[in-house]
Amino acid sequence: MSETKKRCAVYTRKSTEEGLDQAFNSLDAQAESCGAYILSQAGEGWTPTGQVYSDGGISGGHMERPGLQAMIADIEAGQIDIVVVYKVDRLTRSLADFAKLVDVFDRHAVSFVSITQAFNTTTSMGRLTLNVLLSFAQFEREVTAERIRDKIAASKKRGQWMGGLPPLGYDNINKQLVVNEGEADTVRHIMTRYVELGSVRQLKHELDRDGYVTKRRITKKQSQIGGKSFSRGHLYKLLSNPVYIGKIKHKDEVYKGQHTAIIDIGLWKAVQATLETNAPKRRRSINIASNSLLTGLLYDQNDQRLSPVHSKKPNGRRYRYYISAALSKGEMDDGTALRLPAKQIEKLVVSRITDLLSDTARIMEVLGLKNITPHHVSSLEAYAAELTDHLTAEHSETQRVVLIDLVRRIQISQTEMTLTLRRNMLVPATEASQTQTNACGDPVITLKYPLQMRRRGIETKLIIGGQALGHPDSDLIKLVATARHWCEGLKSGVYPTTGSIAETENVHRGDISRTLMLAFLAPSIVRDIIDGKHPVDMTVDQLRRLSPNLPLDWTAQRAFLGMED
Repeated sequence: MSETKKRCAVYTRKSTEEGLDQAFNSLDAQAESCGAYILSQAGEGWTPTGQVYSDGGISGGHMERPGLQAMIADIEAGQIDIVVVYKVDRLTRSLADFAKLVDVFDRHAVSFVSITQAFNTTTSMGRLTLNVLLSFAQFEREVTAERIRDKIAASKKRGQWMGGLPPLGYDNINKQLVVNEGEADTVRHIMTRYVELGSVRQLKHELDRDGYVTKRRITKKQSQIGGKSFSRGHLYKLLSNPVYIGKIKHKDEVYKGQHTAIIDIGLWKAVQATLETNAPKRRRSINIASNSLLTGLLYDQNDQRLSPVHSKKPNGRRYRYYISAALSKGEMDDGTALRLPAKQIEKLVVSRITDLLSDTARIMEVLGLKNITPHHVSSLEAYAAELTDHLTAEHSETQRVVLIDLVRRIQISQTEMTLTLRRNMLVPATEASQTQTNACGDPVITLKYPLQMRRRGIETKLIIGGQALGHPDSDLIKLVATARHWCEGLKSGVYPTTGSIAETENVHRGDISRTLMLAFLAPSIVRDIIDGKHPVDMTVDQLRRLSPNLPLDWTAQRAFLGMED
């Protein structure tokens, strides 16, 4: 008999919630079988910890599971020697996640045992066998996902509503779309007024003035979302949604639905005709089929065209970039090659163009227009407003149609962005020839914007006025908010100890102390993080890593974090 005690913990999981309300469910059965197996190995020194880590109704395709995270925390705390499961796919169905778990087990000398499959991860053969089995588990998961997608497609062909948030005008009752008469009147009013006004911009202004808001919804936690002013993108989506004439759309196909229509076909056709009339008119012949707005328009300082590429991380998030030709060909980077985040550079270009379009005096200046009539000024303003509507629409195809007509070339160097626009596209088609005549035949205008570049990992960040362009970092904002929430919880007694934070929030204990220090950041630093004015190389990981050495003096904090006064 072995004298060495091996503390055994049991992990159980079930993908769906079906049957979990029963007195003895699948999780209980797994735990009972694992407990019996541990007792059978008592001669080897196995002893149960009495702790069963369970995740009910949670997929094994990811690691964001409370039970699993609690078990990992206890492993890192040195409280477990052996992890026992009923089958290996109860632990995970992902090969990538399995590799991470094995790494955690190895670092803390923890063994892993499946009672229905004799595996021991301390041997290379055991790992090989597990990898083969997990390959089949992952294959099963992917096949299941394909079946679900096929079922959704088949159901939509039959006109069934497949769940999700119901649009304005309908409620989801017993998985069926049921007309909400009060909201249906709002939909009819929006459709009717759009046909009469002929402009989404004017429609939004009128709806805001009259107090119309988006659909209000009550979450499971009884909090209310929605009830906000309509955005132009929301209105475009509503006006083109075939669900309002009793149809169901799946990808590019539209099928007859099983729900009741809200508007008649005559009004629908009038709305679609108006949308078509107001769509941006093409003045050039060029292929617009691209998910990247600036494809074919963007060049680096060596006059090499930047190509759109994308990468997909293990978490499923997709990242888009524009890269120089040298990088796309796999050549050595001489320091001038660019790898620009697509969303950031696209937002920059669109914002600079819309800034120009919102300033009629500036448009007249760059076009060289003088002594024009008030009628022509009004026409210029209306046309600029129309272009702005399409440039800020949520549909990327609509944005791209305007960009490829308006923009001739965008060049990015180490010190500036040069934006070359087609002169005749800044005015209505009826006045384009007259504008070019006034400008002595010059077909383009060139606008220059100073910028800086900094490297952040493998990509290049664009900096204007000492700060990164683009949205504030939501992860940094969330980190600071979490630090303050935990600190207030400790002060008020909501969290008696930092250990209770780890238990309640399912967070590793090591992250808690590093995060809590950020509750004492200077107000000016917090404000800069919220406004996106923090240093471009500041990340969540960096801030956590620096937090133990963070000075308490607010001025010293700014210097320590490299933030300009």
